[in-house]
Amino acid sequence: MAGPPPNAGVAGEPRDAGLLGRETKGEVVLVSRLRAALERLNPALPPEAISAAVDELTRRLSVLRRLSGAVNLNTN
Repeated sequence: MAGPPPNAGVAGEPRDAGLLGRETKGEVVLVSRLRAALERLNPALPPEAISAAVDELTRRLSVLRRLSGAVNLNTN
């Protein structure tokens, strides 16, 4: 039984040095997948609303990530 090709990543996407579609390893959100999911779940929303949702979600996750790092620094 053959498996996925050796260069296949998640869901058959090409593996790009382990980044799975991210720009950098520090990027928490896979923005292209988030945008696609929001468009699929909210087909009536205009592109501007989808972009605003992506911006808000990634901003909030960025804040949570910074807070998490601060908590980790204070517990050591």
